[in-house]
Amino acid sequence: MNMIKVYRKKPIKIQAVRYDGVNVSELLEFIENVTMIDWAEKCSLDISSPNGDISCWVGSYVIKEPNGRISVYEEDEFEAIYEEVK
Repeated sequence: MNMIKVYRKKPIKIQAVRYDGVNVSELLEFIENVTMIDWAEKCSLDISSPNGDISCWVGSYVIKEPNGRISVYEEDEFEAIYEEVK
């Protein structure tokens, strides 16, 4: 007989940079694989990752997980999942 169990996501520490439209050099240093900067579309960036290209808009958070995976979250989604470690 199977029983329904409840699970909680294990806490992990990630690194993150919030893209503000002008901190491109900080993002380049952080992830080292920005492939294009599209200044015509609200300063968006296209970020190359092992999972394909990721679009990043002003206000988005770019995160790097311990395994090196890069992801992008909108501000509200990021703040619902993560909190700053002090």
